Amino acid sequence: MKRFCRLTVLILSVTASTSYDMFALTNITSEEEFNQILNQKTKVVVDFYAEWCGPCKQMKITLEQVEKDYQDIMFVKVNIDSLRNLANKFKVRSIPTVIFFKDGQKVKQFVGAKSKAEISALINNVFS
Repeated sequence: MKRFCRLTVLILSVTASTSYDMFALTNITSEEEFNQILNQKTKVVVDFYAEWCGPCKQMKITLEQVEKDYQDIMFVKVNIDSLRNLANKFKVRSIPTVIFFKDGQKVKQFVGAKSKAEISALINNVFS
């Protein structure tokens, strides 16, 4: 009986920590994956970042907060050091750079960290 109780507690704690990350930005690992998402989703917000970038770390937290309010939008992140071709394709020169796509087409871009309110206002304007 004791083993069963311990196992149940362990399973519950793993489930709870997994559901907490439900709104983590999807990490894009290849150009093919990126193109597939743009072709399948009508609204996509892409965060171009680097691990060593301080403002990028803050932007990730902010975008994860914003993502909770817009479940009809796909939020993804692209590491410019790993996927240089994508960064070059979209002319990413400074980070963080956030690009909005609608129906596979780039419709808006901004550079630098912004607040949750500023990003929400941009989303409402771009995707309305």
